[in-house]
Amino acid sequence: MLAVILWAGAATSSPLHGFVVMAETPSLDRGPLWHSSQPMSTTRILYNDRCPICRAEIAHYRARATATGAPLVFEDLNTADLGGWRLTPDQAKRRLHAALPDGRIISGIPAFAAIWAALPGLGWLARLVMLPGLRHLADLAYNRMAAPWLYRRQVRREAQGLARNATRP
Repeated sequence: MLAVILWAGAATSSPLHGFVVMAETPSLDRGPLWHSSQPMSTTRILYNDRCPICRAEIAHYRARATATGAPLVFEDLNTADLGGWRLTPDQAKRRLHAALPDGRIISGIPAFAAIWAALPGLGWLARLVMLPGLRHLADLAYNRMAAPWLYRRQVRREAQGLARNATRP
């Protein structure tokens, strides 16, 4: 995954407060969402509510967004229309995704940065993690370790749940 980060200055309306993510891979930029019931200034976050770690982290962000009126909407991938996200269920489960107000869909570290940028008091974290050197390290940690581990853990949990349900009368 390769992306170019450009400093756009403080006058930009970028959800990353000055950083513009220009994707070079389809996994980071899936083009505009053509149907959304949310206002265009809202960032939509797609996450897996069946993953206990993901659910806990999103609950923290949701509570903070609600308390501050941040323009974030959180959608559980298990109940969301994934066609609008142009993702398969398996693709959606593999990482965090965000639909930006301009319609672009981003995932991974840029999606986390979009959340942090929208939450008062966390904009500094979004800017920090998007700095070229730190962005590379954060991408490696998320893409090579955290996201695959969470995905494998959830797949095992789902398989165990299906196996348990299959043995019940």
